[in-house]
Amino acid sequence: ATGITYYEKALNLEMGNLIQAKLQGRGYRVVMSRTGDTGLTNGERIARISQADPDVVLSLHHNSAANAAASGFLTIYAAAGPNPAESSELGTLIAEEMAYAYTVNRGAKADMAAIGRSIELLAGITPPAVDVEFGFMTNSTDL
Repeated sequence: ATGITYYEKALNLEMGNLIQAKLQGRGYRVVMSRTGDTGLTNGERIARISQADPDVVLSLHHNSAANAAASGFLTIYAAAGPNPAESSELGTLIAEEMAYAYTVNRGAKADMAAIGRSIELLAGITPPAVDVEFGFMTNSTDL
């Protein structure tokens, strides 16, 4: 629809809350790095993650592009760090499950292959970690 503005931080928090509810309903402990409209630096996020000592970390995001036809979800995992194999496996499993909800599956990719650099948050933590890109905010089909 024309005239609708989406804010990535709001969409990310909404998805985080949905995932949190689902996982907690299945008995998992979920720690959110933020629960409201607050900003954190990557350093603050890394400190919170280290303090929580999680088994896995998901960093939730949405893409955008100048081309409104750009579409699809993507999971990105750290190619380096203490757990690249576990992060790759987690990213692949999430991508396989997300394929049921999205028309375009861009798969699971190492950070260097996906964006040409390491992702500071993923590289700065110990547990297996995946950046989940929930499609493009600039494509109404993905939303």
